[in-house]
Parts: sequence; C-alpha cells; structure tokens
Amino acid sequence: MKKIIIISFIGMTLVFIGAYASIIVYTRHTLNSVEEKVKQHNPEITRVESITSIGHWGEWFSEYSLVVVLDGKKYRVWTNGDGKIGEKVLIE
Repeated sequence: MKKIIIISFIGMTLVFIGAYASIIVYTRHTLNSVEEKVKQHNPEITRVESITSIGHWGEWFSEYSLVVVLDGKKYRVWTNGDGKIGEKVLIE
C-alpha cells in the first residue's frame, strides 16, 4: 500500500513539473515572437530592453508592454502582439 501511494505521489509530482515547464516554455516563445514582430514592423527600434505581458492567463486578447531604445532614448511601447505599436511614452 505504501508503495502505491509513493508511486502515485511521484507520478503526480512529475505531471505538475511537466505542466509548469511547458507553460514557461510557451510563455517565453510567445514573448520572443512578439519581440521579433515589433522589430520587423519598426526597424527604427535599435534594442528591446524588456518585454512583459499585460493581463492574465486565458484572456482572449493579449497586450504586451516593451521598453525599447529609439534614437538613443528609452520608450515604453504597447502592442497587441501583431508588432504594431499602439502607444509610445518617453521614459528618460
């Protein structure tokens, strides 16, 4: 009986670890994809310093916030994932 409980516990732990790892890989892939689309649609951006997802898991529409360098100045920009910048605010 103890052996079955231990095997079940180990199995559930492996399933949770696998699910968590797949969510992290998916999120990283999505953020990299959005970053590349922003660079493609806006060649004047010289560097993307950071990118974050606005919203929560499972929402229908995703929005992203990026800190980018344009003409040597840092801006915070927003996009909905298609690479087109919706709004731009000077940070420095």
